[in-house]
Amino acid sequence: TGDEAVVEETAGHPELAPVWMLTPDTFLSLGPPEAVVGQMLGRGVVAAWMSPAGQDYVLEPWCCGGVLEALQARRVPLLVEWESATGRQLHEAMSAFPRLPLVLLRTPRMGRNRTLYGLMELHENLYVAVTPTYSVYRGVEDLCARFSAHRLLFGSGYPEFEGGSAVCMLAYAEVSDGERRAIAAGNLERLLAEVQR
Repeated sequence: TGDEAVVEETAGHPELAPVWMLTPDTFLSLGPPEAVVGQMLGRGVVAAWMSPAGQDYVLEPWCCGGVLEALQARRVPLLVEWESATGRQLHEAMSAFPRLPLVLLRTPRMGRNRTLYGLMELHENLYVAVTPTYSVYRGVEDLCARFSAHRLLFGSGYPEFEGGSAVCMLAYAEVSDGERRAIAAGNLERLLAEVQR
């Protein structure tokens, strides 16, 4: 119902991009994962979102393999909130599906997050949304220096957060204008352009 509603509500608004929420059992009544992902893309949906902890499953290949494989085959970005999956689950999912672009949302304010940095070192298709939850002093600069700006995406955190802090964090980050533009929009545009519709 929610996935249908987001397609209807964004119709006629090219500035908005619909995203569907998927679960491991999404496909039980709708058909094989590949067909459902094809239908999703045909409806104009540009990415998928999964919330393992919120929906009582785990983001591991034995549980979500069919969904992850179908998304990887079409290069559909997958959005996952930090608190919704453990570091081990993220590592196992990305190890099994290394070409799947996975975007972490709501990364916590922990400075040099050892789990995040470890995952980013191992998985080149892991991206981080720089949102108000990641208001780390010189955090954007450190991520750019260690992993390059092309792995960061701007996120306002709306509606739970006021987006001004994220705008300020990016505007005042000591990075090049090219890096700032890439984080603000270019990286997301590149990821969406790589989706095999």
